[in-house]
Amino acid sequence: YDGIRHYSILVQHIPPGDPNRLEDVLIYDYSEGTRRRVDIKAREGLIRPLAGGRMIDLLLFDGEIHRRHQPPSAREPERYERLAFERHRLRFDLSDFLFERSDPDRTQRSDRTMRTSAMIRVVDSLEHNLALERQRLYERALRLGTVRDTTLRADRPPALPAPALDRRPDSLRLPVRAVLADLSPGRRFEVYDVAMQEARSLRTEIDNARRTLTHWRQQANRYRVEIHKKRSIALACLIFVLVGAPLGLSIRRGGLGTAGALALGLFLFYWVTLVQGEKLADRDLLTPWVGMWAANVVSLLVGAWLVLYVTLDLRATPPLRTRLAAYLRRRRASGNAPAPSDA
Repeated sequence: YDGIRHYSILVQHIPPGDPNRLEDVLIYDYSEGTRRRVDIKAREGLIRPLAGGRMIDLLLFDGEIHRRHQPPSAREPERYERLAFERHRLRFDLSDFLFERSDPDRTQRSDRTMRTSAMIRVVDSLEHNLALERQRLYERALRLGTVRDTTLRADRPPALPAPALDRRPDSLRLPVRAVLADLSPGRRFEVYDVAMQEARSLRTEIDNARRTLTHWRQQANRYRVEIHKKRSIALACLIFVLVGAPLGLSIRRGGLGTAGALALGLFLFYWVTLVQGEKLADRDLLTPWVGMWAANVVSLLVGAWLVLYVTLDLRATPPLRTRLAAYLRRRRASGNAPAPSDA
């Protein structure tokens, strides 16, 4: 199944009586790109829905994670990492795959056809979800320093005996922490192993949360873009009148070709600015209101200048550059004039 973004999932067997249970699971994770694909294999998995079906947790048991690390420089060799886990969790956002009963009074519910009030409610809901997820991560971070019971389960493999650990070279010994100084070498190794598993699980949880927050933020920005676009395009009609009326009065002797070329250039500028602003805002590179209102602001400034140009008849007035040069010449001439002598 490859319907989930950045993931491809292969399941060998699903028990008929328990559709949420998976056996022999293979997952390809492309969230970091195709060249940095992460392969996750597990003996079995369990699907657990969350948030009314908007999200699911995929719990994997008894598996391995295979990852290739690209070196920062070409001189360093590529490193391959294989991590074994007893339990691993992946969280997927399925809000884009939800289905709901159609309203007979409407035919579509895309962001381009929804009402502004409905999109505002969607944005508020996404912002609420973002706040809850950030709060959850904050509370999770506060629990990082807490002491956990590292008692091993009965089904874990026995630890290496102390003589076997003592035969390891000194260069391979783990540094002894003060809190672990009273433990035997075998018990100390087990504590380190549990800590490493917790760190890997935390890293996976943080990566999933980061992807979820990014997806929700992009969705909210997409709806904000549509909200501002509806309002900016409605106001653009008045701005085009403000630009077109003085433009037509100032070039009435230029003919239809000149007026058509200027009008086409104005519409092309507005369309290109609007489309590019929408793309940048959708990619979270520009705030939505700036991307949607930039064309209106520039067109409004041009229209205001054209109105002043026609109203004040600036065409009959010498250009500002000519008047400034004449003013400077007069100042220079008055400064060089000889002062009158006393009689």
